[in-house]
Amino acid sequence: MCVMALGAIAPILGIMSSIGSAVVGYAAQKQAADEQNAYYARNARAAQMAAVNQYANQQNAIIQKRNEASQQVEETHIAAMKARGTALTAAGEAGVTGLSVDALIDDYYGREGRRVDSIDQNYEMDRDYMRANMESTRAQAEQRINSVRQASQPSFADAAIRIMSGVASGIGQMAKVGGATQEFAF
Repeated sequence: MCVMALGAIAPILGIMSSIGSAVVGYAAQKQAADEQNAYYARNARAAQMAAVNQYANQQNAIIQKRNEASQQVEETHIAAMKARGTALTAAGEAGVTGLSVDALIDDYYGREGRRVDSIDQNYEMDRDYMRANMESTRAQAEQRINSVRQASQPSFADAAIRIMSGVASGIGQMAKVGGATQEFAF
């Protein structure tokens, strides 16, 4: 009788073990997926913060370049006005007038204009370069975020299949034990 009870309990224990194993396996898969997704989120936040800091640095550099260019333009205007003033004063004191003085003053205006254009072009090239760096920063942040894989949540279908398999196996064993005990019964 005791042998019969043990024979009937073994398949039930197998079924319970299959169910427990499937549930624990599902929970472990879910925990691993949650941890991977948390890592992905932390990585994305860090990449975004790094990009924001780089954007700020690049914007500051653009502002500094613009201020530097503005100062150079202002200094160029002042130097040109001084040169024109000196030339006009010298011409006036010498009693020189006419086309030669006008040509000299026009030359100072021309030099001033070319210098200001050069300063503006240099600033625009620096600004465009820094904007391209900002686009590169965006691409690097995107690449960093995409380098970490997001995990999909595990399907309970796998656990359900393992549970059903364990139940079917246990029922099959119970049927075998039931048939065997009847053969040995006196």
